[in-house]
Amino acid sequence: MQVTIEENQKFVVWPDGRIELRQKPFIIEKRSDGGFDVTIKAKDLEHVDSLMPHVAAAIGISEENLRNQLGRANAREIIQPGPQVTRNMAFGGHDPLRSLAKSCLVLWNKSGQDNAIKESPFDAVKVFVTRGDQTFLSNKIKLDGRPIPGADILASKFGPIFNLIFVKSDSNGKILAYVGNYNTAYWRIVIAEAGGMPNRAVGLVSNPLNPNNWSYLPNYGFDLDISWLETPTIDESSRNPGDSIGAALKDHTEKQQEQHIHEMLIDTFRECQISEGSVITEEAIERFSQRFALWLLRAKTDRPLSSEEINSLISLNKG
Repeated sequence: MQVTIEENQKFVVWPDGRIELRQKPFIIEKRSDGGFDVTIKAKDLEHVDSLMPHVAAAIGISEENLRNQLGRANAREIIQPGPQVTRNMAFGGHDPLRSLAKSCLVLWNKSGQDNAIKESPFDAVKVFVTRGDQTFLSNKIKLDGRPIPGADILASKFGPIFNLIFVKSDSNGKILAYVGNYNTAYWRIVIAEAGGMPNRAVGLVSNPLNPNNWSYLPNYGFDLDISWLETPTIDESSRNPGDSIGAALKDHTEKQQEQHIHEMLIDTFRECQISEGSVITEEAIERFSQRFALWLLRAKTDRPLSSEEINSLISLNKG
């Protein structure tokens, strides 16, 4: 997702929550005397180092020559907190539920030994998936607000905002699907009223923050009774989707804070030339404390880099 805030600054919000300023990494302006003015904007020291070959090629000089010239340049370190991004989250609706119903059909079909969904019991749901059908949406799909039996088992293995698809049939081949995203809102979908493969169950659960963490169901002791699937309910005792979203945001925020504090420590130790096993100096403690305080205050910092820091920066990969 990309957002734009004041001064036409564009930020990219990555799926893992990182916010990155979108800008040209370097700008080259040719002067009247034939020389060049070069402005480099990088997110960290390693990024500056990776840009050296590209800048040198753009102005037609060697990388070594460029590094030597940059040693006499002016540089500033600017640390700016990312913008606060507000988004409305919508769940359900005709077209999103068509997509969920399709996922249920694909899962049911792949778990069998034949192309069962080509048979007539599946005609109604296939029309809904391919062309849409308001009558099917009203009569065959119901929002459910009950706590899911065994949800704690899935949350412990796939995180608090797991995605779930569970499809099950009774002895007469009536097929019911239970599906939801982010462990927030769930829908019960009637896939077939009768005539499907009887007494069968298949499901899929995954962690949207870690796509490699997924599993087929039933597993881990998780199963949903067909009688429970028959009775979706919305009432005053229904769970609040905001609780799941709040728990997920809390978990995600804590992990991001730990990661950012770790990165600040690593940067501080590198600047103060503290390696593993070395004594942490007062200078390092003071510099980290300053950074940490500014981060907590979400304050923008702007400071000039010393000649020593610049030479250290441009010599990261030199020779």
